[in-house]
Amino acid sequence: MLADLNANHHFLGYRRTNTAGRQLYNLTLNRTIQHIGPYFPTYYSVNSNTTPDIILTNFRTHHNTHTAPGPLTTSDHIPIIFTISASPIQIPTMPRPSFKQAN
Repeated sequence: MLADLNANHHFLGYRRTNTAGRQLYNLTLNRTIQHIGPYFPTYYSVNSNTTPDIILTNFRTHHNTHTAPGPLTTSDHIPIIFTISASPIQIPTMPRPSFKQAN
């Protein structure tokens, strides 16, 4: 489930907690659901950036997932690109120098 739940809780990075945040936290503690992202801000305002958008899954789901921010739009929310697959998801990375092979 991808949703804008506005659930505030410390485990989601908020300073304050609301009812939706407490309920979501209790469901994750009971291993009913699993919070799998996003781990980047999805809402920008004048003074802050937060993550009101949440991706939840069944605790027993065994799929490969990848979450990335989408392109900028005219909205104050950042789109979420969520990929789910039964096969491995390859994410390109920048080449890194190998210090073991350096002179």
